[in-house]
Formats: sequence, structure tokens, C-alpha cells
Amino acid sequence: MTSSTRFSIAIHILCFLDFFKQERITSELLSMSVNTNPVVVRRITSLLKKAKLINTTTGLNANISLVRPVKDITLLDVYRAVIQPSNDDLFVIHKNTNPSCPVGSHIPSLLEDTYTKIELVLQGELASITVDTLVQDIMSKNTSTS
Repeated sequence: MTSSTRFSIAIHILCFLDFFKQERITSELLSMSVNTNPVVVRRITSLLKKAKLINTTTGLNANISLVRPVKDITLLDVYRAVIQPSNDDLFVIHKNTNPSCPVGSHIPSLLEDTYTKIELVLQGELASITVDTLVQDIMSKNTSTS
């Protein structure tokens, strides 16, 4: 599972939890919405729980719920919860460049600086969007198609 898939599934899960907050939610129910195996959902919910974005209970009355309102959860919170630094770098730089080449000798460090700047811009954008924004978009799309 790639980091980008993990991120989008995590957002999907959080939107679903808010949209159906009055219901009892299980990993099986989430997996039907995501259209994936419940094991995939459980792995991601484990990361979300570790980040204190959701709570899970097990047993006969198993339930997955939000810990705080989605208006207080940014996409940066989700990103940080599910993206593993160094394992899931947004961009990977090829390292074995030719040190005697005028391009190859400099491109890794140039790309590292560039990618760092891009990552900071990305994080700023993610911090400006809440899960609530996405839930509101989902609700408006559902009312317009009804």
C-alpha cells in the first residue's frame, strides 16, 4: 500500500465517521465504503488511533469513533498520522549519480533543497483544510444528487 493510498483512505475513514457519527461503525462497514479489505482499514485506523484522531473499541459492541470534531482535524493532522517519514518520502532522490558529471555531482543536493521547499508548501496547504470542509462538500453533493 502506497503512502498516498493510505492518506486518501485515512481521509475517507474520517469523513465516513463524521457523516455517520450517530451509527455504530466497524472496520467491516468502513471497508465496504472504501471497497478494500477490512485488514487495510484496521491498519489505517490503528495509525489514526495512535495519532489520537479516533477511538476504537473491540468486542461485541465494537465501534470506531472520532476523538474530536472534524472541524478541529486538518489534513496535515491526517498526513502526519499516516505518512511514515523516510519510508514514505513524497519524492525519492536517486543517490548514485556520477560525481564527475557537472549535473550528476550537484543534482541530489539541489533536489533535496527543492523537495524540502515543496514539502513545506504542501504542509501549509494541508494545514489550511479541515476534514469538516470535505464532509460539508460530501453533504452538499449528496443533497444536489437527491
